[in-house]
Amino acid sequence: MCGRSGAPRGSGREEHENRTVRDRTRFGVSASSPARRAGGDFPPGAVARSGGRRHGRDRGDRHDERSAGQLYDGIGEAFEGFKTLPLARYGEVPGFLGLVGDVEGRSVLDLASGTGFYSREFKRRGASRVLGVDISSAMVGAARAREDADPLGVRYELGDVAELRSFEEPFDIAVAVQLFNYAEDVATVERMCRNIHRSMAAGAEFFAFGQHPDYRFDGPSLAKYGFLCESLGEDTALGPRVRITALLDPPISFVANPPGREVWERSLRAAGFTGITWVPLEISAAGVREYGEEFWDDYAANPPLTMLRCRA
Repeated sequence: MCGRSGAPRGSGREEHENRTVRDRTRFGVSASSPARRAGGDFPPGAVARSGGRRHGRDRGDRHDERSAGQLYDGIGEAFEGFKTLPLARYGEVPGFLGLVGDVEGRSVLDLASGTGFYSREFKRRGASRVLGVDISSAMVGAARAREDADPLGVRYELGDVAELRSFEEPFDIAVAVQLFNYAEDVATVERMCRNIHRSMAAGAEFFAFGQHPDYRFDGPSLAKYGFLCESLGEDTALGPRVRITALLDPPISFVANPPGREVWERSLRAAGFTGITWVPLEISAAGVREYGEEFWDDYAANPPLTMLRCRA
């Protein structure tokens, strides 16, 4: 894998993967799910529902004007199921944790923390202080419920990173998984980057995970990996608008506007970050053992996800 070793401290990588397996049934990922059937497919353009609320829009419909917080409020705890899908389980999770590396004794700011998946992992790995911030009240509520059920000492708060409050103590590490997908415009991305930089200690590292800016939408379907990523045929100053579908049971779909490479780099540099480095997201050895190398060929030829690291 890329970056430094990301094996969980204390629990071990095996225990981490066992927790993921145990969550499959809870979050509606069954053996018959499209994500679990190698080569399985899902109707292109399908719009998913979660909790009776619609996410994204059908082709030809008006833009969904709801905020990112409102979009994710309708998903809530079901968001945790994303991490059980093949691409997340064998790519995103081990890859991103490996990139961040050793957090023991360090403070971590988890932005767009969702239900607290990474916040909990960092605390289990020995982080001294972990704060998760998310714009969705349902996500924060689900994260706090998990903390109440299994106390680790992680704190969560509701907040918009574009309007992030000041912290008395700067953080040693900041992370952001799919944070910038719902920024209204380039100015919002720039404001987010400035606020993140202000929250970090001098020389601290920022790690981000998001859509690959060079992903080709006309490539093979990602359905067998548990996701779909479709262009909506609309370009903005940020980049192309896309519909992302997680093939859970039922599937969940939403519209995003991931920033392009130039927007990422320009915004981070303007905020004061240095050493900006793009890091490829590779599939773990466990993923190759589970499905075989050929299964991942389409992903390797046209990766939809990537990672980035830089310093404050």
